Amino acid sequence: TRQQAPPPRDLYVLVHGLGGAPGDLAYLRRCLQKRDPTAIVHLAVCNSGPLKTFDGIRQGGSRLASEIAEVIERHPSLKRISVIGNSLGGIYARYAIKLLYTPSSGKVGGLTAQDFLTTATPHLGVGSYGYVGLIPEALQKFGAQTITGQTIRE
Repeated sequence: TRQQAPPPRDLYVLVHGLGGAPGDLAYLRRCLQKRDPTAIVHLAVCNSGPLKTFDGIRQGGSRLASEIAEVIERHPSLKRISVIGNSLGGIYARYAIKLLYTPSSGKVGGLTAQDFLTTATPHLGVGSYGYVGLIPEALQKFGAQTITGQTIRE
């Protein structure tokens, strides 16, 4: 007889960066699935699409927290969560974890926090945009704030 796979216990949430798409982290997803075929490896989709990463960290982080909560609800067997964010995705992930964190239990969305990893995430903010010397500083600031909107201000 064919053995049924055990229910998933681990959740990995992968979060893309500014102007990105879930597919940006598809290779990492494949690697994690190969390493642990029973895990849920979720590519966050809530901040993909035109201009979705430009309305601020609070908005994007809140959307991500809601998406993570929905995934957890669909898989009641989950016990542990790991969140991996690339660039702005790391900032969104940090904000979402804060929203999902329960101090009394130390849990994130009701799950034990396993790992929080970020790559190329500007945890200390970002400097001026543009190519130094090629674009006047005033134009750099105007362009950055106009294009990235609330996200760059936060």
